[in-house]
Amino acid sequence: MAGTATIRIRRNDESINRFMAYGIYVDDKKVGAISNEDTIQVKVTPGQHTIYARLDWCYSPTLTFTVKEGDSRTYNVNSLKNTNLLMIALFLVVLYNTLRFLFDVDNPRLIVLTFPAILVLLYFLTLGRKKYLSLSEDKSKPADKAVGSDISYKA
Repeated sequence: MAGTATIRIRRNDESINRFMAYGIYVDDKKVGAISNEDTIQVKVTPGQHTIYARLDWCYSPTLTFTVKEGDSRTYNVNSLKNTNLLMIALFLVVLYNTLRFLFDVDNPRLIVLTFPAILVLLYFLTLGRKKYLSLSEDKSKPADKAVGSDISYKA
């Protein structure tokens, strides 16, 4: 396609959100969705654009970039860097409630353990929802051939 630039978006293998596709938005318009361990390619017109990823109510920060005709850019999209902390937080909340309701254990120390976990979960459901996903330009090497779809988008 004449007069276009190519944007590639990669997603690594992730245990959390494995079965969820992230929506990819260029200039506030959804141009595709990316699954676990997938790469998509989007054709854009030369000029300044914005890009972000979205999963339900959670977002990545919005990046602004400028491309010239024939340029190629690669971006990596991932969920939280420390998703294990989120899983541990969720596990602690479930453990506390299981012990409390099934075994009638009401230990104040367990409440102290679950309080930070609940705060972490609440943060990413409210204030941190625009930081749940990360989107960054990959400047290390050229992208491999796209595994996913090739999408043309005209700004």
